[in-house]
Amino acid sequence: MSKRLELVIDIAQEAEDKAAATLSRLQQQVAEANHQLLQLEEYRDDYIKSAAIEAEQGVNIQRLVDGQRFMLQLEAALSAQRDVVFNREAEVEQARVVWQEAARYTQAVKELCKRRAMEQSIAEEKRQQKMIDDLYSVRKVMGEP
Repeated sequence: MSKRLELVIDIAQEAEDKAAATLSRLQQQVAEANHQLLQLEEYRDDYIKSAAIEAEQGVNIQRLVDGQRFMLQLEAALSAQRDVVFNREAEVEQARVVWQEAARYTQAVKELCKRRAMEQSIAEEKRQQKMIDDLYSVRKVMGEP
């Protein structure tokens, strides 16, 4: 295989590896964002349960207003975290497309190299066979067996 083709394979492989690393990093960020969302949802559910218990025991108006204000803030935080998850998932899909394209390119370059090596091998075999045939023809003309 020629040095130029080896260099092209190396460059393609580096691009594929970089794209795979980016995809992996972004997938980790999605997992972390989902974990944070789950924690917020669990906190909200726990808060609602404790507020319901407290309400059964009687609550003053100020505490009820504060609780409602806090729930609005909590819902806003949940909405913002859902947006983060959505955006991270979109980034993962974009990175997946980039990685897949890089992998296809790398594979295509490797296939081209294999094909070139096969063509060179066939050409070399033909060249050697021609030399053998020419040598045999010369021997035959000279009367050698």
